[in-house]
Amino acid sequence: MGFYRSGSGGRVDLWADLDDGSAEEFLDGLSAAERSAITDYTGGWSGEIVAAMAGDPSAAPQAVGMAATLAAVLGRYRRSRPVPAVVARGVPVPEPWTDTREFLDTAFVVGARVDLVAVASASHNFGVVAEFAEFASSYVMVMQAPALPIRPLSAFPWEDESLVAPTSLRVVHVDHCGTATAGIPAVYLLDEEMLASYAADDESRRNLEVEPR
Repeated sequence: MGFYRSGSGGRVDLWADLDDGSAEEFLDGLSAAERSAITDYTGGWSGEIVAAMAGDPSAAPQAVGMAATLAAVLGRYRRSRPVPAVVARGVPVPEPWTDTREFLDTAFVVGARVDLVAVASASHNFGVVAEFAEFASSYVMVMQAPALPIRPLSAFPWEDESLVAPTSLRVVHVDHCGTATAGIPAVYLLDEEMLASYAADDESRRNLEVEPR
């Protein structure tokens, strides 16, 4: 599914669309308010903005406006049909769970759908991902999905942060041993639109096959 590439030494290969200039060109075309929404999100407003996107009525009024602006930006970027990235995020197991394996087996059954109801921060820098998974009961979410790299506008550019818009993902693999993620348990998620595209491509190839005579 493209989570690994040759030369990655058996590690998951995280990458973002940074080389062809399309993401940078998209960021350059944003309005001042849109750029500010991204910078504010990275500068301390992420929790409130996520709450607003998730429909939490207690979210700060200012965050509601930021959330609407950020959602519009990410939706527009997704509609531009960017090259899907492979990014990850380190996540502590939520309370009351204490056992990572038990949580993953319950929350991420292979084949199940995972709905992101708000923007998700991720990175293509595994060192940063591992820092956010520093707790004993943590795991890594590896996502293959359209993701907007925001380094030029981030309050913390060294985090190599990318933003994944609210979307639906499909669980394609769970690795309790963290074989490709430095020993940190990992779940691998594929954007549902991409999964449908892969399935259509496979069907097209099958239809083109000719029986040997």
